[in-house]
Amino acid sequence: MHVVHVLAGDEEGGLENHVVQLANHLVQLGINVSVAAHAKYEKRFSADVNVVPVDLSRSRNNPLALFEAARALQAIQADIVHAHASKAAAIVSRLSSWAPGKTVATVHSVKRKTRAFESMDALIGVSQGVLRAINHDKKYVVFNGLVRGKAEQVEPASLRAQLGIDDDLPVSLAVGRLVSVKRFDRLIRAWKPYFGHLLIVGDGPEKRHLESEIRKRNLQRVVRLLGYIDNARSLMSGADLLICSSEREGFSYTLAEALVSKLPVLSTRVAGAEEVLPGAFVVEHKDCSLQQGIERCLSDLERLNTDYEPVFTWASKHLTVENMAAETCAAYRDIMAAA
Repeated sequence: MHVVHVLAGDEEGGLENHVVQLANHLVQLGINVSVAAHAKYEKRFSADVNVVPVDLSRSRNNPLALFEAARALQAIQADIVHAHASKAAAIVSRLSSWAPGKTVATVHSVKRKTRAFESMDALIGVSQGVLRAINHDKKYVVFNGLVRGKAEQVEPASLRAQLGIDDDLPVSLAVGRLVSVKRFDRLIRAWKPYFGHLLIVGDGPEKRHLESEIRKRNLQRVVRLLGYIDNARSLMSGADLLICSSEREGFSYTLAEALVSKLPVLSTRVAGAEEVLPGAFVVEHKDCSLQQGIERCLSDLERLNTDYEPVFTWASKHLTVENMAAETCAAYRDIMAAA
């Protein structure tokens, strides 16, 4: 089976990492893998992956980009054309009459415009939530997976020493780009000094607003914006709780990293979290609900970790890139069998 992955863009983030890791592991399962993507990604793929440089960072309606994509797909002659996210799906949809093979798209986040996805032969969602609003009769759910291996860890005592924390109050983490959809403003409003320390990792346009919110509530001693940290996962071994306050998600890699790191998670009701976390640890999108959830989690850390043991065990088996590749491969075979 020959599969070509189509990646439209030139950014560096979770989507790009997802495609690289998936392609590199699919070849280990005996799949012939090609990738049509920007040349900048070529060195990130294994030598067994055939990378065809195509610059799709231009508009999805750019005639030259569409021509180059069509030419690449015709040359590759894959059995399955796998588009990642809405832009790539829109391009593949427009080229479906020129490109041979079944068309598949991975839906990485909740979308309002779903037309391009509905034209695919099959869809793969990173959670049930991202697929819920899309009208399609062939849908598969494959959760995001992480590369196995022991991540760098910062022990609790070391984390406290680095940050000058000289008390025994709990330490909670929140990780993500400082943008409005992450709702860190709600998290700050919900925070009480007796909850302990809140470390927000990330950078972005909301930074000044969040700093203002922290000052307004006199929380400077317990709430800190740490900025961007390259390996935020390393902090998880030193924390007591990860908090996701987002308005919406697809399936957060931060959520997966926390569960694999055996860090309990409290989340608002978003796709992914509502599917893998126990119901008691998923709260509504309200300041009071988030505040009550935080208090419940931090009031008994021993019980919190005990409650999470089955989730940690499940995550260690299912939230791996090997499992992600195996389930994607199974979906491919099912799609081809129905051809």
